[in-house]
Amino acid sequence: MDLLMSAAFAQGEAPLAARSPRLLIVDDVAENRAILARRFQRQAYHITEAEDGFCALELIASQSFDLVLPDVMMQAWTGSRF
Repeated sequence: MDLLMSAAFAQGEAPLAARSPRLLIVDDVAENRAILARRFQRQAYHITEAEDGFCALELIASQSFDLVLPDVMMQAWTGSRF
């Protein structure tokens, strides 16, 4: 059993292979989020969006994500702080 499957079972979730990967896109530009969301949705990702780092942290605290894709040049909180 690989690490992702072990973590999923420990949290009571289906293993990644049995569900769509969950991606959090963090960007202060709505158009950038939309472009990335469309691209990843075509690859069967389940997309959640956040407009800044503060919103992203709230989402991360309440949900689990397989990947967080932050913008590194946001005004309020840069992605490099994650």
